[in-house]
Amino acid sequence: MKNSNSNIVNGKKKIPLKFKYAIIIIVLAAIPAISVGVGAYLYIVNQSYEKLDSAFYDAASEFDSNLGIFLDNLSKLNSSIVKSDLIKNANGKITSYINLKADEPDGTVKMNPAAFGKEEKEIYDMMKTFVDSYDSIPYMTVATEIDGGILIYPATNRKPGYDARTRSWYKNCVENESEQILSDLYISSSNDITVEITDKILLNGKLQGVFSTSVNLSYIKDIIAQKAIGKTGAIIAIDKTGAIIAHTKSPESVGKDINSLGSEYAEIVQAEDGQNIYKTIDSKKYIFKLISSQNKKLGWRYILILEYDEYTEVGRKVLYRLIFVIVLIIIFSIPISYLMSLKIVKLLKKIGTAMAGIETGDLTTYLPVDGNDEIGQISEYFNRTIEKIGDSIKSIGTNASIMKNVGEELSANMMETAATVNQMTTDIEDTKEQIMKQSYGVKDTASAIQEMIETIKQLDSHIEMQTASISDSSSAVEQMVANIQSVNTILQKNKTLIEKLEEKSNDVKESVTYTARVTQEISAESDGLLEASSVIQHIASQTNLLAMNAAIEAAHAGEAGKGFAVVSDEIRKLAEESSLQGKNITSVLKALKAKIDKIADDSVNAEKIVNESFQLTEAVKMQEDTILNAMLEQNEGSGLLLNSVSDISAVTDEVKSGSSEMLVNSDKVLSEINNLTSVTEKIIIDMNAIASGVVQINNAVNEVNGIAQKNKLGTENLFMEVNKFKLKR
Repeated sequence: MKNSNSNIVNGKKKIPLKFKYAIIIIVLAAIPAISVGVGAYLYIVNQSYEKLDSAFYDAASEFDSNLGIFLDNLSKLNSSIVKSDLIKNANGKITSYINLKADEPDGTVKMNPAAFGKEEKEIYDMMKTFVDSYDSIPYMTVATEIDGGILIYPATNRKPGYDARTRSWYKNCVENESEQILSDLYISSSNDITVEITDKILLNGKLQGVFSTSVNLSYIKDIIAQKAIGKTGAIIAIDKTGAIIAHTKSPESVGKDINSLGSEYAEIVQAEDGQNIYKTIDSKKYIFKLISSQNKKLGWRYILILEYDEYTEVGRKVLYRLIFVIVLIIIFSIPISYLMSLKIVKLLKKIGTAMAGIETGDLTTYLPVDGNDEIGQISEYFNRTIEKIGDSIKSIGTNASIMKNVGEELSANMMETAATVNQMTTDIEDTKEQIMKQSYGVKDTASAIQEMIETIKQLDSHIEMQTASISDSSSAVEQMVANIQSVNTILQKNKTLIEKLEEKSNDVKESVTYTARVTQEISAESDGLLEASSVIQHIASQTNLLAMNAAIEAAHAGEAGKGFAVVSDEIRKLAEESSLQGKNITSVLKALKAKIDKIADDSVNAEKIVNESFQLTEAVKMQEDTILNAMLEQNEGSGLLLNSVSDISAVTDEVKSGSSEMLVNSDKVLSEINNLTSVTEKIIIDMNAIASGVVQINNAVNEVNGIAQKNKLGTENLFMEVNKFKLKR
């Protein structure tokens, strides 16, 4: 339906074609510009990022390489020094401060290389030569293993008792598997960044001491400060413990832990090498990159910092220029596209007017053919198309009138045919339903009979099993009766044996009781022997005292008492020997008494065990009597059970015979039912085929009837639509 408002199409506001045409031209012009611009933007930005990254890596690599070469040269120098004969033979030839006393007002011992010996002075002069030759070496140290001696250039006083072997720098070198170690960075007393290169002193594979060179790395602060990265870039060098070695923007932070700069740095130092990390610090966004030193001994790392705005500055400038160029292209494209669309829009308006007439059925409209360009060709082809459509409409109108009459006759005939076929379908469905009910009844009967036969077969099988079981039970009962009689005989014999066992157990009990009593008497009497042994030792002790007194008196008597002295000496010897033997007898008697006490205790336990055995024998005898009485009762019951089993066996044989006859008759009934089922199923199959055929005929007739009705309606509509067209005469 045409809308009265020419600016509304299908309920939506119409967009003029010249605007669409202008948009297409602008888009076609802008897409290449945007594509080229975006490509250039990405390339330039990538080059900018790569340039900054390259500057980062070059600065860190150059510094790392120079530092590595510098430390490597000093490491080789240190290794060469410890291999010299003067250092290898220094063990025991330099001053040890362990046993020295203070000789200075501040309580220290003055380090005087010339005082100890010629070798110490030569070593001191050699270290002086190297330290004076290298500005980066503030001092050298040699320490010996044999006595903890130490020598330093420049000479530094030591406290009394100073032992170099107890110092961490000495122990770290000795305990390390490598012959040379590089210490962690530390800040010296003069506030300089320092590391120690320490080598073991070895002679014929044995440790003689250590030699250490202190290296001043303060100059690296100036080197890093000169490495400018962009306007806001900075480099921080940290050692493996996290201590700051150098900082281009904050020299005062040297020597502090990296975490002192802020909590953000804790995450940065855990990042992977080369990974970009973005952090906002004091409302400014920064980009961080972590690079590890190639010198594995150092284990240092470099943190590269740059403000994010500077990192992306080139990209932003390129982006702004790209947007400016695209805007210019769009501005210039608008008037060009407008001028190009004027002629096309004029032609399309004429075609629109002609189409509006065709919409009402007027096929007499023609377009003027102006010019020999594509627009003129479009007008000519449009006129030819309208002329051909008019001829086709005339032909369609003539044929539509004929088809209308044929459709009315076809529709009337198909309605009568459809009614007849529908009635046939209803009758066949009723017949099919009755036959299906009959089929279901026959199948249910067959299933019931089949189940009954299966049940009879199971019953017959169970009867056979029951017959066999009863036969087996009868044999088992007979065997059980025989076994019970055998058990009765055995129980009678066991009873006689248990009575004899009871008599013997009583004899053993009396014997063990007597033994225990005798053992206890022996234990009591052994106490008397111990007392006698004690008396013997006491007599020996008194005799010894008497001998000593006699010897004293003989000494007082002089020459007259010599004979008495000899006798007293012999008495003393006899007393000592008696005392010794008394002690041995006491020891033996104590051991013997302990064994007798043990036997007495064991006798008491044996008496208890025998009493328990006697009680158990009495209990077994009582249980045997109970079992014997029970077995006699079981023997009588088994006889009755055997008679009952014989009666059950006779009844089971009769049931088995009746079950076999029932099974034969059931098979005959099932055979007849199966024949009836087969006939019914064949009838059902035939009826299904007939019903299926009739349904197909019915569907076809109904479909044809529907088509005839649609054809009639379509023909009438076609006839009416053709009459709407306005054609040339």
